[in-house]
Amino acid sequence: MLKEPVKKAKKAVIDKDALLKQRIRHLCERFPRYGYRRIKVMLRRQYSMQVNHKRVHRLMREMGLLVKSPQREAS
Repeated sequence: MLKEPVKKAKKAVIDKDALLKQRIRHLCERFPRYGYRRIKVMLRRQYSMQVNHKRVHRLMREMGLLVKSPQREAS
């Protein structure tokens, strides 16, 4: 005889990046012209957070905080 499978209770979805997103947003408000590379350095200096630059870039892109690079003038 086979037993009925036991259903496990679902765990609440926890945003692992919530604290990081909060700190990135705070730094972007203080320094609106800083890009993801500079924000990564500031996270390490101010909050002692070692974060991969690709992760910072992805989160800033998702939050719409990436800085536009300056365009060359047409001559």
